Amino acid sequence: MLFEAYRKYKETGNDSIFDDEFYKEYVNRTISDFNEVGALVKNGLVSTNLFLDVYWNITLRSWNASRIIIQKRRTSRNYNEYMINFEVLASDAEKYENKRFPSSSV
Repeated sequence: MLFEAYRKYKETGNDSIFDDEFYKEYVNRTISDFNEVGALVKNGLVSTNLFLDVYWNITLRSWNASRIIIQKRRTSRNYNEYMINFEVLASDAEKYENKRFPSSSV
């Protein structure tokens, strides 16, 4: 559902689609899950390499699709740390991609 909301955002340029009742729960669940996994990775409870071996691509795709709403929420809440673990995890995924698959593009 995150990707469907993102597709509609790209078509219309209207970022309120992420807060539409139809998508909001799924968007929130997705970004929260990635933020929680990012915290587990950060604290060494989940291996970074093990996680990224399997999920690097979906992590990057999900970050790219949700970055606009995360930034909007950071601004509206005046809280730059909102979903920071997800952002760090996505950054790690990008580094992983560049190292393992230099010619890949998500």
